[in-house]
Amino acid sequence: MWKKILIVVLIVVVLGGGYFLISKRSAEDVMTAMTLVKTVEAKLESITTAVDADGSVIVEDEATIKARLAGIIREVLVENGQTVRAGEAIFSLDDEPLLDLLENTRLTLEKARGNYQTLLDTYNRQDYLNRLKIEETEQQLAIAVTSQEKDRITLEDQKKETENRVTESTEALANAKEQLDKNKYLYNHQAIPYSKLQEAEDAYNKALRSQEQVEENLRLLVERTIPNALNLAQLRVDNAKNQMEYLKATIEKEKISQSDLELSRIELRKTEKQIQDIERDLARLTTYSPIAGTVIQLELKDGDKVLEGVSVCKIADLNNLIVEAFVDEININQVEVGQEAVISSDAFTGELKGRVSFIAPVGTKVGNINKYRTEIVINEGQGLLKPGMFVTTEVITNHREETIVVPTMALLGQEEKFVYIVADGKAEKRIVEIGLKNISQVEVIGIEVGARIIVGPFSTLHNLEDGSPVNDADSK
Repeated sequence: MWKKILIVVLIVVVLGGGYFLISKRSAEDVMTAMTLVKTVEAKLESITTAVDADGSVIVEDEATIKARLAGIIREVLVENGQTVRAGEAIFSLDDEPLLDLLENTRLTLEKARGNYQTLLDTYNRQDYLNRLKIEETEQQLAIAVTSQEKDRITLEDQKKETENRVTESTEALANAKEQLDKNKYLYNHQAIPYSKLQEAEDAYNKALRSQEQVEENLRLLVERTIPNALNLAQLRVDNAKNQMEYLKATIEKEKISQSDLELSRIELRKTEKQIQDIERDLARLTTYSPIAGTVIQLELKDGDKVLEGVSVCKIADLNNLIVEAFVDEININQVEVGQEAVISSDAFTGELKGRVSFIAPVGTKVGNINKYRTEIVINEGQGLLKPGMFVTTEVITNHREETIVVPTMALLGQEEKFVYIVADGKAEKRIVEIGLKNISQVEVIGIEVGARIIVGPFSTLHNLEDGSPVNDADSK
């Protein structure tokens, strides 16, 4: 009986041991079939996003001094590196050319004033004077016409008088001829001496000459004197008429109008303005610093010629420096005025804090990339920086505390984002919404605190499927 019981016990023991061995080997085979993964625990953390940009240190308050006038430098009053106050003289120009010009322009002004006053007086009196001139020429014309009529009457009288003389001389010649004939008869009959005959002949010849002379006078009077005198009188009348027409035309042409008076007044004001400009330029011969700071890039010496508008000096406040960074256009919409920034450089250890104070509204081409100039005001640590120093900036675009973040490598999917977590020894696919994201981390919504998030290995992670058995190497 005990022997049978012993045999049964042995059989049970053998069978149980074999089952144990078989069960142990099956478990090991299952473990071998599960995928080994790396995980991290989902915890509440902080995440910060930033935009990187290279830049350089510049002076925030800087003034470029330009020559306000062209001229010869009379005296340079500062040196490179010298500290100046706001309003302190930098250099002055020679004033002699402007003083000469001022004197000549003042003389021109006096002449312009005299010309304007003369023009104004003439304008006020021209109608009266022109009326007098026209009345005078009208009187001269009337005198010429009257003189012409008087000359005509006088010539007619002379003609009648001469004709009367011709008649008288003709009668006298006839009488002398009659007396001569009578004396010839008497002399031939010896009634009178020869002397009486001679007297009669002399009287006749005298009467004949007188008659011929009077007729010649009448002929000259009619053919020459009268026509010439009448022509001359007509010329005087015509000349008087022409003088009157010429005077009227000249008056109309030379008449001073309101426009002429206004042009003269404008010329006067123009000359006055020139004097004001010269006096203003005299006051601008000395150039002053608009700010307090240090003289840099002084490019002047006494006697130099300068042109208006040429930059000759810079004044910079070296105690007030900012960073000028250039942000890539793909990142510029993340940057806002007021955001914090971190500045670093090979020229100093550690980091400096700053804040964005300005973003250019228009991009600048840097190579083939469009970038936006961004100014960053430095909070403190100005002593470490020098103008022109190259720096690297990191503008903090966002920051969040107490949120779940995962390594960027754990986030999968194109349009629909998801991660894998370990749940009951299997990979479980979790659809998530993403929030802030930087190079190494991303904020996710849809994962609870404490979940084991699969982060690798890379090839394993990208080949996982929902429900795949996994072995979490980091959970032990």
